[in-house]
Amino acid sequence: MDELRLEATNSEPKVIAICEINPKNFRYELKEAEIQIHNYTFHHNSLEKNDERGIAIYIHKSLEANSVNVSTNPRESVWLEITLNNNDKLLIGCAYRSPSNTKEQNNDFILMMKEMTQLQYSHYLIMGDFNLPKIDWNICETTSSNLADTDNRFIEVLRDAFLHQHVNTPTRNRHKENPSLLDLLITNEEGMISELEVKSPLGNSDHSCLQFCFNCYVEFKKTQVQRYIYDKGDYEGMREEIRDIDWEKELEKRITVKEKWNFISKKINSISEKYIPKSKNTNKRKLKFASPLDQKSLAKIKKKHSCWKKYMASRNSENYKEYCKFRNQVRNLTKKARRNKEVEISKDAKENPKKFWSYVNNKTKTKPGIPNLQKSDDKDDITKSDKEKAEVLLH
Repeated sequence: MDELRLEATNSEPKVIAICEINPKNFRYELKEAEIQIHNYTFHHNSLEKNDERGIAIYIHKSLEANSVNVSTNPRESVWLEITLNNNDKLLIGCAYRSPSNTKEQNNDFILMMKEMTQLQYSHYLIMGDFNLPKIDWNICETTSSNLADTDNRFIEVLRDAFLHQHVNTPTRNRHKENPSLLDLLITNEEGMISELEVKSPLGNSDHSCLQFCFNCYVEFKKTQVQRYIYDKGDYEGMREEIRDIDWEKELEKRITVKEKWNFISKKINSISEKYIPKSKNTNKRKLKFASPLDQKSLAKIKKKHSCWKKYMASRNSENYKEYCKFRNQVRNLTKKARRNKEVEISKDAKENPKKFWSYVNNKTKTKPGIPNLQKSDDKDDITKSDKEKAEVLLH
């Protein structure tokens, strides 16, 4: 998670999809707050289930995603919808198919894929670890001759929906084993994916990371927030204007408590607007608890990626050892950066307790986003702002 958070802070991808978020051996129950990423909305499935590996999709705060319901068994998958320009819609899915699935589970997986690929979306982006190594994606055929096998049925699902699979190099590699292509990237047009790069794994994983650009047209949500600059406020002027108001006379004109309160709050707010300046609008917000690395550390991360590429090309044991050396160094650096930040906060805990508790809350509280809500019986009549969501929930 330290390495993933660092990558998210540096490059700010709009979408992050992760398979197998649950550890194989549970020592304690995994909580949402442990795997949150700042500035991202967290969508997941199968978290805290010992018999499943779990799926997570992180959506950047500049995008708004809504959950998509699946009528078939949505085991080990997450499906989201993002509205694009010109009323087009993008379906984002991340799925994991375990190699130890039973026949019934494989059948549910195929039915789920059929259902989702037959929906009426202008854009599709389906990712995940499908564990189908028998398929040769260069010719889109499998070595299995049994048409009832999951491999053949999966290929038929993609062909029926006219979908394209973009990854054609091995994505999973374990030392002294043959590499295999297990992680797939599927869209409904070949030109939707560009700059696809197979990067080194996170931590001790043996699965490569896929980084790419998805070509579509979407307006990013601007979060322009103005904040009062309290230390520059003219409080003497505020006091004089408040003293000039005949509160008893004004409140007598209002009958109910609600009317009286509305008058008081509006008056105080208008006076605050007049005498307390505000900061300029900005879309960039400084990360309170980010742990930036120096240039030397960033150079080691780049070296780790280059060593992985070198090993994947040569399959040489010496190259693998070199990769492991830099991989371990990067893991130590990311952990050390987090520890140093925590030590710094703990040392100032007595003088600055607010910073300490802010950090604790940042690590223990979850911040799930509220998706768009349906306002009436019409399915297309949905909320478009936080204010409309609040009004729907109020009623």
